[in-house]
Amino acid sequence: MNSFQKKSPAMIRRITFLSPALFALLNFTNNASAQMFTPGNIVVEQVGDGTSALASGVAAPLFLVEYSATGTLTNSVALPVAGPNVITTSGTATSEGNISLSANGRYIIVPGYNALPGTTGLTSTTSATVARVTGQVDASGTYSMPSVTNTYFSGNNIRGAASDGNNNYWATGANTGACYFGTGTPAIVYSTNTNNRAMAVYNGNLMFSAGAGTRGIYQFTGMPTTASAASLILPLTGSPYQFAINSTSTILYVADDASFTSTSSQAGGIEKFTWNGSAWVFQYTLQCGNASTAGARGLVVDFSGTNPVVYASTAESSSNRIISITDAGASSGSSATLLATAATNTIFRGLAFSPCSPPSITTVSSNSPVCSGSTLNLSSAVTGSAPLTYSWTGPNSFSGNTANPSISSVTTAAAGTYMLNLSNACGSASQNTTVVVNTPPSITTITNTSPVCSGSDINFNSAASGSAPLTFSWTGPNSFSSNSATPSITGATPLANGIYTLTVTNGCGSDMQTTVAFASLPVASTTSQTDVTCNGANDGTASVTVSG
Repeated sequence: MNSFQKKSPAMIRRITFLSPALFALLNFTNNASAQMFTPGNIVVEQVGDGTSALASGVAAPLFLVEYSATGTLTNSVALPVAGPNVITTSGTATSEGNISLSANGRYIIVPGYNALPGTTGLTSTTSATVARVTGQVDASGTYSMPSVTNTYFSGNNIRGAASDGNNNYWATGANTGACYFGTGTPAIVYSTNTNNRAMAVYNGNLMFSAGAGTRGIYQFTGMPTTASAASLILPLTGSPYQFAINSTSTILYVADDASFTSTSSQAGGIEKFTWNGSAWVFQYTLQCGNASTAGARGLVVDFSGTNPVVYASTAESSSNRIISITDAGASSGSSATLLATAATNTIFRGLAFSPCSPPSITTVSSNSPVCSGSTLNLSSAVTGSAPLTYSWTGPNSFSGNTANPSISSVTTAAAGTYMLNLSNACGSASQNTTVVVNTPPSITTITNTSPVCSGSDINFNSAASGSAPLTFSWTGPNSFSSNSATPSITGATPLANGIYTLTVTNGCGSDMQTTVAFASLPVASTTSQTDVTCNGANDGTASVTVSG
């Protein structure tokens, strides 16, 4: 191969082991699988497993070790030391190991060599002999090696790497410049200065630092995939490594590994610059420890608060440190806090913030159908790195910002489509659900054809409103029952006399009304009779009772 190429899915595997020596040194117990990284934490590239001494030009194993903002060890992922995806780095090449967080926040990008630990003459080998590679690790600790080159950076270091998170990669180092490897044709995108170090994407622009030639911070417009011009936005006289810029491109920090001399000079420590509208202006240098003259190489900055919080790895040759500094707006009062110190036979290199897992919505649901006047409960099942932001929208100007919002005493105006938009630092997802609001039943009409004569038919009629399906249930004398809205009694007898009750139900309750039906023929009957004789003639009187 003469360029970086994509690896097949079969070449991707999850690496989640630590050597026993490293377990003991770190006093950290890992599970059978790597833990999730936690966004907002700091990840450092650790070179060495704590067992074998680090040596010049000798390949050493790599670990991505995560610390909280207060220095608590939270996770560690060992990168592969065998097989086709092996990635290592030179034990003492201080210019290497400039990891970065992908532009979409989902991956840590790692530059290295496709060589077994213990391989000698690592940096001086040709790329045809020892390929230079770019590895990446996602929020779950899953490692892959998406690109390999047998040409670029031959006979020297690969030092920094970056990605947009969408299968496009860039790397920088010595002998070549800045190179693109990804979905397009591999290319050298910049070769004017071939001695470069750290690389990252900020505000949609690919940037890198140069520690030799014309030193400083360079920036492309966008993320080039072909030969392009890179602007020297910040000339420097020191020894720049990793850098960080805020979202408005008005504050820029640079890690300088020269020995610290003064807060008012650009030499050693962490240099701060601000944009005045036309140029970057030096403000002061933050010292990497109250009594330390060590410079810095790794650097990330949290710009989210009132005062930026700077995290750096220091430049000692052994037992170097990870520190944090809250920039109070002046070098005085901005002291360094120790977060971690590299153990024996290990060293800290580049820094990156922890990757996040993009949000995904498994289900969006509700207790629909619900009845008017009751409570509508919306619910969701989601995955993704916290913090997650919930944004619900729906009918009748509904909005909600929790995972499981509710609406009490709903009306039919609440029926319709509800949408959940879920987001975090890695992206967003959306899904909807349909809600049905039912109205309780109401009987609007109930009549019958009574009175009728015995032997005739009685016909009942009813009408009701409410959400379907409606269930009709009639009951009455002589064990009468019917589930029809318009039942009949054929050939009614006096036993049909009485009160008839209609009950209409649906899932939201019932409504009940009654009607009275009379059905009988008039019937005359003689109850008593007396014969009377008067004047020789028979007269008769009768007492008659009529019913019906």
